[in-house]
Amino acid sequence: MNEIDLINSVMPDVPPDDPVRTAETRARILAARRRPRFGWLVPAIATAVLSVAIAAVPQLIRPAGPHPVDPVAEVAERASGSPEPTTGRYWRVEYQEYGLGPLLTGNYQRLRTDVVEWRGAGQLIRENRLAAATPLAEADRVAWENCPKDCPSPLTSLSEKTRFDIWPGSFMVRSGQGLDVRPAWPSTGVPSMEFPGDPAELRAKLLTYYRKPHERDGDSYQMDWLWGISVNTLAQLPVTHQTRGAFYRLLADLPGVQVRADADTVVLTRPEQMGGTIDDLVIDRATGRVAALRAYRKAPGPFIPNARDLPGETPLIEMVFSAAGWTDDSPKIPPGCEPTVPDPPTISAKCFS
Repeated sequence: MNEIDLINSVMPDVPPDDPVRTAETRARILAARRRPRFGWLVPAIATAVLSVAIAAVPQLIRPAGPHPVDPVAEVAERASGSPEPTTGRYWRVEYQEYGLGPLLTGNYQRLRTDVVEWRGAGQLIRENRLAAATPLAEADRVAWENCPKDCPSPLTSLSEKTRFDIWPGSFMVRSGQGLDVRPAWPSTGVPSMEFPGDPAELRAKLLTYYRKPHERDGDSYQMDWLWGISVNTLAQLPVTHQTRGAFYRLLADLPGVQVRADADTVVLTRPEQMGGTIDDLVIDRATGRVAALRAYRKAPGPFIPNARDLPGETPLIEMVFSAAGWTDDSPKIPPGCEPTVPDPPTISAKCFS
């Protein structure tokens, strides 16, 4: 009996997503402050841009000993059977983004931004509100306290306002360098709901979008691209239940990927081959849904010059997801906030409410 048959025999009916359990998992991710040796990220894809989206901290994933079934097969099967709406006017994703930022003082702050993303009608509408800014460590706090009056503090950039960014597309990648609308991956018209539910077919479909930026870029670059495009699609775009499970199996089979699990989470970890980060994809074991994405520094390098004096296990960016699904509700865009359509696609409107 293979792993999938074993799972089917002991879990014939997969319960629907439990909001209470989802909230508990999210709280656990945010509560623990020590991370195991590996971290998460969506690898670099564009020329010199770190690809991915995440930052923060949680201790999530020490191996809890051997499991009776393959944890990736388990969450893939659970994701494939998860009942939920499959259509709506907008695909809505809600998450908390934790970023690490240097200040002019040479110290660091950790920022938390509450984000809601709406995708529909060929647009990405991103609501962001800077919710918290704190010193990264005790030394940073002391430096700020002893700074002159005009010294920048962690609180100077906080705002009660919500900022709306409107993009002429549906797909973007958060990175340490800003936004990366990747070459060889269209920002509009990505048929993510039509992606196949078989891992081999899904891989072949994704690679039809791949274009080698330079002749010197070989298999390592392609594997970085495939990891990054897969993780970001899982985090940002709607896919069917079967495709979500296929993505997990595809990612687990990529070179260099390690799988760690405890009672609540399954984590796929991969060091980026062409850049300086280590990526984590954190999956909620109870629901089969993506719980968090994280990126850690692997080594100093040109992609992350501001972080070269930080300990290696300091997280650079993290996204912790609280909700994702279809909705017929519309975002409350401020009056007069109308997008333009530049080429190439860049942010086309920025307004506040």
